[in-house]
Parts: sequence; C-alpha cells; structure tokens
Amino acid sequence: MPQLQPTEQSLVNQLNQTGVAVTPIDRLDLPLNPMMGYQAEQLCAQLAARPTMPTDASQQRSCLSHTTAASPLDIANRFPAVFSWGFQPSLMRIADAYLQVPACCTAYSFRRDFAAAQTFSQAQIGTRYWHYDGEDHRLLRMIVYLHDVDSSGGPFEYLEPADSPPYAQFAAIDYKVTDAVLKPIVPQARWQTCTGKAGTLILADLARVFHHGTIPQRDRFAMFYSFVSRWPTQKESCRRALRADRLDVLKQALPPHLHYRLGCTYF
Repeated sequence: MPQLQPTEQSLVNQLNQTGVAVTPIDRLDLPLNPMMGYQAEQLCAQLAARPTMPTDASQQRSCLSHTTAASPLDIANRFPAVFSWGFQPSLMRIADAYLQVPACCTAYSFRRDFAAAQTFSQAQIGTRYWHYDGEDHRLLRMIVYLHDVDSSGGPFEYLEPADSPPYAQFAAIDYKVTDAVLKPIVPQARWQTCTGKAGTLILADLARVFHHGTIPQRDRFAMFYSFVSRWPTQKESCRRALRADRLDVLKQALPPHLHYRLGCTYF
C-alpha cells in the first residue's frame, strides 16, 4: 500500500470510520487545481446554456431527467485537465489505501443538476432516492463541488454506516426511498449533509453508506469519479458505465502509466 501524507491518512481514517470524508481540494497536493478550475468554468458555462427540460416526453420521468452531463469524450479531447484531475498521485494514494487494492475508475461525470423549479417534477427521482451503489464491495466516489453548495444547493446527503438500513427492507416499494419513507426509520437529525464552497471534495463509499442527492433550489454543478477494484462484483454494470469503445479517447487525457486506472481495460 502507498505511503500517505498526513492529510491523506486523515481522510482515509475518516472513510474507514464513517464512510465519508470531506476536504477542500487545496489541502491536498493537487498541481492540476488551477488548470482544472479554469477549464471547469468553461464547461459549466456550456452546461448552463443547455435547455432545462428533456425534449423527449419519455425521458421526463427518468432517472436522467433532473441532470445534464458533458460528454466524457469531449472533456478528454478539449478539457484534459478536468478529466485527468481525479487521477493525480495524492488522490490515487487515498483511493488505493482505502480500497486496499489498486483503484480503477469505472465511471466519470461532469454534470449540472437542475433546480427544482426547472424540472418536470420536484419529487425525488433517480439518484435523489436514497440508495446504495452495488458495483463492488467498496465503491469510492469522489465528488467535487464546482460552485458553492449550501443547504438549498443540492448537497450530497448520507447516513453513517451504523445508521444505514438494509436495502432489502425497501423491496416492497421498488427501492424508491424518499425522505418521507426514511424519516420514521432514521430521524432526520441523524442525516449527514455535505455542504461546501466551490472546490469541496467529498470522498464517499457508496456501497457502505445510504445516500442520495438532495433537490437543489438552484442549479448544482459537480464532477464525479467512481473507483472500485480491478475485479468488481458487478462487472457488467461497470462496463456499461465506462464503455470499452471510449477508452482509447479517454486514455489520451492521461499519461501512459495511468492507463491501467481505467478499469474496463481489465474486465
């Protein structure tokens, strides 16, 4: 396992204890921060110019209807610092140490979550339901807030492992766990909400903590990486998230010694 810097070790310790760790990105040794920030602002402006509603009626109630995302291939081609930001040595040391195996990226997203007033429905849908991610025994999600996110800005919300209920108990409602369903089971006072300034990094094991994205009252812009082992328990799901036909383009944004971090290469 890698030798960690003190700040990195502290974050790994928090992950092991509570399943989540939060830090400003400038507390870590991340040389790409300035260039990522510059390119990310350009991407945010492009996403902000998109329509706020799906034009296809069949998509208006789907799990995607509350978001719009930039193409990973476009990001790799035109904004390489944005894509490669998550593969810097400090972050890889944290991921490897927490997963206890070499971490591989199986999903990446740079997206805008629509404000409640702009979406087809203000109800909880898609990733706004409480849920677990089950691609592997441990799944480390890195979330970077690109603008300030307060309590009304759509913060990531989770339950610590001791409070996270068994998912099977929600089978009868097709796992559509809303706030109203959860409150009688876990009091809202025990829900953990991750607010933060632009440049806040959230590290979360989404296989261990029950979690969801809250409904923002204004558009939220964020970047997401998912890291698992090279032998995830749900290989097909990982293949769909980061398809093999994209790998050659995505690799161009990374130096050769990091190509093995794109997990689909090894599935």
